[in-house]
Amino acid sequence: MSESAAVALLEQLQRASYETWHLTPPTDEPEFQQFTDDFVVRFIETRFPEESPEERAGRVAEALAEMKGWSPLTRYEDPGWRALMIQFAADIRESAAEANFSVSPEPVLGTLPTGQVNAKTVLVPQSGDHLVLFEWQMFLFALLFSKAICRAMPMEGRDGGFLLFSVDEAKVRQRIDEDPSIAHRFIDLIVAYAVTGLPGRAKSYLVEPQYAGPSDLLRRSMELFVLAHEYGHVGLGHLSAAARAEEANLSGAEVIAYSWQQEREADAVGLNLMLRAMMRSGMDAALSYWGADAYFSAIDVMRNAVAVLRTGTEAPAASATHPPSTERRTFLRAVLPQMIGEEDAHGAIDLGRQIELITELLWNRARAVLIELHERGVRPAAWWLG
Repeated sequence: MSESAAVALLEQLQRASYETWHLTPPTDEPEFQQFTDDFVVRFIETRFPEESPEERAGRVAEALAEMKGWSPLTRYEDPGWRALMIQFAADIRESAAEANFSVSPEPVLGTLPTGQVNAKTVLVPQSGDHLVLFEWQMFLFALLFSKAICRAMPMEGRDGGFLLFSVDEAKVRQRIDEDPSIAHRFIDLIVAYAVTGLPGRAKSYLVEPQYAGPSDLLRRSMELFVLAHEYGHVGLGHLSAAARAEEANLSGAEVIAYSWQQEREADAVGLNLMLRAMMRSGMDAALSYWGADAYFSAIDVMRNAVAVLRTGTEAPAASATHPPSTERRTFLRAVLPQMIGEEDAHGAIDLGRQIELITELLWNRARAVLIELHERGVRPAAWWLG
C-alpha cells in the first residue's frame, strides 16, 4: 500500500468529519493566511525580544518561507501545524535510532476533529500502513495551555542556561492570587475550547518575555510525548492483526483498541523517545520531562470542563482503552528514575508536581464559571466525546 492510499484515507476521514460538523477547512478561511503571517510575526517578536528589528524581520521571512515549503497533504491541513508534525516526527525518528527502537512502517501524520485531546492511530484497510491523527485543535490548545500554565510559575532566575522555578506551593498560590490575569487567561481558554471546540476563540495575548521560552518548551515536550506514544504502539507491535478493533468506522478505517497494559508500554517508550529528543536539544531533565506530566493535567481539565457543561458535575466517562490520567502520571513518575537516574528524576518530578498543582488551582476557579454556564443552558461543542 502506497503512502498515497494513506493520504486518500486521511482526506476521506477529514471530509466526513468536516461535513458532519459543518466545519470550514482551515485553508478555506478568508483570514487564514493573514492570521498565519501575523502569528509568526508575534511569535518571533515575543521569542526573541533582545534582537534588533532587522534580525527579527529576517527570522520572520525565514519562518514564512519554510512554512510555505510544507505543502499540506490535504485541504484540511493547516500548513503551520503540518510543519510542526514533520519536525516532531524527525525528532522522534532520531530518538528511535538512538534507542535502537524500530518504528516501521512509519505512519502518515494528519489532523482530524476527534473530540479528544489526544492522537489516535488508524489502520489503512488491507495494508500494514497507518495514520496518526492528532485532534485538529490540539496544537493550538497545547500552545495556549502552556502559556497559561507557565505564567503561574514563580520564576527565580537562571542557573547557567537553565531556568529556575520555585516549587514552593505557597509561592505558587501567592502568584496566582496576586495576578488575576493568570486565572482569567486560563479560564478564557478552557471555556472557549469546551463551548466552541475552538481554543483560538479565547482572547489572544502576548506572554511576558520571561515566559515565552518556557511556554514553548512545555508545549514542545507535551506534543513530542503524544507523538512518541503513538510511535511506541507501532514499534511494540500493538498494530498487529490481533490488536485491531473488531468494528470499522463508516470509512472503512480500522481503529486500534489497546489494552491498559499496552497503553503503559507505549507511555514508557514515548517518554524515553521524548526525553531523548528534548535533552538532545540541550534541555535538562526537568524541562524535558514536564510536558508529559502537563499533558495528563490538560486531558483531565478538558474532560472535566466538558462534563461540567453537560451535567453540572465533574464526571467524565471512564475510558475502556486508556488508564486514568492519574494512573498514567504515577506510572511515568515511577519509571522516570530508571531512564535518567534518581537525582535528575527527583527534580523533574518536583516540577511535574508543580504543574499538577497549578492546573488544579486554576481549574478550581474555572469550575465555578463552567457551572454557571451550565445553569444558563450553555453546552459543549457538538463534537466533544464523553
